[in-house]
Amino acid sequence: MRQSCFSLLVVLSLASVSVATAQTTPRTVGVSVSGGLAQPIGASADVANTGYNLGAALWLRPAARFSLRGELSYDRLSLDAGSEAEANGIKAHTRAIGGSVSGIYRLSPNRESLIRPYLLGGLGLYNVKDVVSYSGDALESPGMTKLGIHGGVGLDMRLSGFNAFVEARVQNIFTDGRGLNTSRQHIRYVPIVFGVRF
Repeated sequence: MRQSCFSLLVVLSLASVSVATAQTTPRTVGVSVSGGLAQPIGASADVANTGYNLGAALWLRPAARFSLRGELSYDRLSLDAGSEAEANGIKAHTRAIGGSVSGIYRLSPNRESLIRPYLLGGLGLYNVKDVVSYSGDALESPGMTKLGIHGGVGLDMRLSGFNAFVEARVQNIFTDGRGLNTSRQHIRYVPIVFGVRF
C-alpha cells in the first residue's frame, strides 16, 4: 500500500512538471489568419484607391527572436475609372493572389513580454490581374505572375491561449508595364492588418 501511494505521488509529480513545462514553453509552430486595409502609395495612389488584404500563414520559430512565416494572401485595390465612367456604372479593380516568405526579427529578447515589437522582410510571387466590370460583364487583363518584395514592422501580443498581432508593411509588386495600365511598372501599397495566431 505504501509503495503504491509512493508510485502515485511520483506519477503526479512528473505530470505536474510536464504540464508546467508545456505552459511555459513557447510554440515553435503556429498558424494565423489576418485581414485589414491595403493603402496604395506613390504612383499607385494616383490610379488606385484603398482596398483590402486577407491572409493565412504558417509560422516557424526556430529561435527566441527569429521566426519564418509562409503566407498566402489576397489583395484587392479599387482603380480610379474616372468620374464619368463611374457615373455610368463602370468599375475597375486590381487583384493580387500571392504566396510569400518572410523573416521576422523580434526586438525584445524576453519571451514572457506581453507585447513584442518586430521587424519583417521577405519576397514572394503574385498573380496580378486588372478587371473592369459593367452591367455584369467583365473585361480582364491577362493574368501575370510577378516577383514582389516587402518590409515592415509589427507588434506581437500575448493573449490567453493565442497571440494577436498588428502589422504594417510596404508591398511592392513588379508588373513591368503590363495590364490595363501599360505605363505602370509596379504596384506599391501598404497592408495594415490585424491577425490572430494559434
